[in-house]
Amino acid sequence: MKNKSFIYMILSALLFLLLSGLWLSLFSSVRSNAQATTSLEEKVLADKDQGAVLFSDATLAKNFASSTESLMSFFPSSDNVASLIELIEKTATSSSVTVSISSISVNTDTSSPVSALSFSLSASGTWGNLLAFAATLENMQYDVALKKISFFRNSNDAKGVWHFQTDVDSFVSN
Repeated sequence: MKNKSFIYMILSALLFLLLSGLWLSLFSSVRSNAQATTSLEEKVLADKDQGAVLFSDATLAKNFASSTESLMSFFPSSDNVASLIELIEKTATSSSVTVSISSISVNTDTSSPVSALSFSLSASGTWGNLLAFAATLENMQYDVALKKISFFRNSNDAKGVWHFQTDVDSFVSN
């Protein structure tokens, strides 16, 4: 009986060692997989952050280009000042106002992407038409500022005819 107990004890010890070895092997494998998973997660997060930064930079550049184009649409081109003048003349015609534009000058001595444009404008028509024309000018698609507006009547004009003169400041893109 002693022999049987001894065999059981040895078998139990061997079984314990075998189970301990399996458990240790399994634990090492799980820990190794966990470390590999953590390392992979860190790499994915780093790549994701880098991708987000690159995406963010690309988006910023695209939005900046779009904003610049949108901003520059408020200014006629310096080599196409005539488009602004033609728009003013068309606005005058639709407002039933006669208009005369003189002293057009563009200051191209700047390193800025826009240059100052100035000219003198004279208009004549009825009081209401002149006011509507002035309001339309100030609300044009281009940036236009009316300065020193003078309204007056001449004694030799027909009844109801008014005049105004103003200096106009604007900008053109270079």
